[in-house]
Amino acid sequence: MLNLGPTPSKWLTAVGIRNRADLESVGAINAYNLCKAHGYNVSLNLLWALQGALMDIPSTRLSADVKQQLRQRLEPS
Repeated sequence: MLNLGPTPSKWLTAVGIRNRADLESVGAINAYNLCKAHGYNVSLNLLWALQGALMDIPSTRLSADVKQQLRQRLEPS
């Protein structure tokens, strides 16, 4: 998937997200939270990458508004 290198791809596979369809059904926020709950060293860059993959754009092209909406929807740390 776009934006996702080998390490995040391994994390996603480990939490049951094996392809784009899985990511679409789970969503970027839930996928991020699953990786975090499994103890992976996640950062907001993973969240941006996941959302970019869903939108089929490079994560660097996510707007500030989209990033802010994603931050607001995250579970408290």
